[in-house]
Order: sequence, then structure tokens, then C-alpha cells
Amino acid sequence: MKRRTSLTLSLLPALIAALLLGGCTLLPRPEAQAVSRYRIELPPPAPATTGGEVLLLAVTRVAPGIDTPRMAYREQPGRLGYFRSARWVEDPAAMLQPVLAARLTAQPGVAAVVGRGTPLGVRHRLELEVLEFTYDLVPEQDRFLLRARLRLIDLAQRRLAVAREFEVSEPVAGKGPAAAAKAANRAVARWLASVARFMAEGMAEAR
Repeated sequence: MKRRTSLTLSLLPALIAALLLGGCTLLPRPEAQAVSRYRIELPPPAPATTGGEVLLLAVTRVAPGIDTPRMAYREQPGRLGYFRSARWVEDPAAMLQPVLAARLTAQPGVAAVVGRGTPLGVRHRLELEVLEFTYDLVPEQDRFLLRARLRLIDLAQRRLAVAREFEVSEPVAGKGPAAAAKAANRAVARWLASVARFMAEGMAEAR
């Protein structure tokens, strides 16, 4: 009798483990939530007809909270939330840098835009600070808010040539991340047009 009891006790942990494993296979698995990914897609700008200088472009600062591919929204002042089922393909700075470089390359007086190193002959460095890239639900009308600062540095003279902060808001037609992404594309297009005017004036003053 004692032998049977001890044998049963020795097998008890194995039986419990088998029951637990079997129970896990019977439980329904949670369904993975599909994540939609959005990008900034703009038509390519018309190429410049004249040559010019090589411009160095660098992202120097990204505000906390938007240094991530997660799509941010704001329902209360000073508080960010993120969509669970929506992402940007890259963080906002990584998406803005190539479209800005393409727009600047089409700018008269700019032959090329580089993002790394300091090649020989580079006279100007353009610094980009991304301060806001958010679906803003705080006002009565939903909007997408883009805020960025640009600083044009004269490398030859080691001085700040010009600086400007831009703020562009675009109404969001509809609700949710897809509508916000469409508004973001429109906001970026307006921002690039303003940057082009700023760079034309800034580089003329820096010469």
C-alpha cells in the first residue's frame, strides 16, 4: 500500500504538467491585431534647371514622444496617446528628411543635398528640429499639426545665417489614423513650400 502511494506521489508533478500543457492547447489564442502602416508620399518636385552648391542636411533634434514610428495623437493639452493599430513606416524625422532633401535639390542654387559627413566644398549646413508631428484632437476641429525649426549654418564663416520655426496645421477630414495620414501629407507639402521660400531668402542673404 505504501509503495503504491509513493509511486502515485512521484508521478503527480508529471501529471500536473501534462494537464497544464493540455489545457494551454485548449484555450483560445488571442487574435493578433492587424497594424496599418502609413508613409509620407508626395509627387517628386520638378528638377532645378541650374547648378549650385552642395548642402549638408542634418536632423539635430526630435521632440520626446514623436521620436518613434508610433502614430501620436493628442486629446488633452500636454498629453500624447498612440494608436494601437497604426504606425508610420518610420519615425517622423526619418520620413521628413528625404522629402526635404528632394525639395531642396530642386531649389535653384542647390546642386545636391547630403546627409552625412562634410564633403569638401560644402558651405552651408541645414539643421532640422522636428518639434511636432501629431494628430491634434484638442481644438473643436480635428487637425494634423507639424511644427519644425530650421537653422542655416554658414560653415565657412562659422555663424548662424538664418533660422525660422514653421507651424503648419491641416484639417483632418474624417476620423482615425487613415484620415490623419492624409492630412499629414497635405501639411508636409505646405511645409515644404514654405521651406523653399525660406531657403531662397536665406541662401541669398548668406552669399
